[in-house]
Amino acid sequence: MKTGIPLVNDAKELPIPGTGGAMLKDDVGILSSLLAIQCARLVLPEVSAMTPGQLIDFREQNREKLKTFRAGMLKYAGKLAGMISEGDTEEIERKTEFFVNTEIRPALNELREDFRKSNRPWSVRGADAVAIGGYLTAAYVTGGLGNALAQGIGKIFDTISRETQAAKDARDRRSRGGLCYLLEIERFVK
Repeated sequence: MKTGIPLVNDAKELPIPGTGGAMLKDDVGILSSLLAIQCARLVLPEVSAMTPGQLIDFREQNREKLKTFRAGMLKYAGKLAGMISEGDTEEIERKTEFFVNTEIRPALNELREDFRKSNRPWSVRGADAVAIGGYLTAAYVTGGLGNALAQGIGKIFDTISRETQAAKDARDRRSRGGLCYLLEIERFVK
């Protein structure tokens, strides 16, 4: 990387320099790199290459997601290492591809679906609004304007709290495994 241009190898037939047999299975850095390459294949169709400037801009815009992605790949590498017995290059490639297709692809599809969904459906939000309206009316009839306002404000804060919790839960689900970075790549190339 003397030129500052990152090298990305996505061709299966090109070997990984400096790797050999059983050493691969115990090298978390190499395993996480292999996983990252396989994961990128999930979201990158045949596209034209990005210029170094575009790649640098993309990485800058997604710096935090990239850190989370790398950490996720390290966790996945630990699981992958447990699946590898012999440690030869062919077995590692097969197990990596299997792992990506059975663990990461389904998690990525769930994440895509999660992004398509709202935190709380509009029907639930509408029902909340109707319930607040009914609650305010009942409070006004039984206790006057002051009582209606006091109880109505409490109900509104309760609804806001549920919305905030639903949004937090969605963010937590979306950050799992660092896979959001892959969705950013996918969105970027489309």
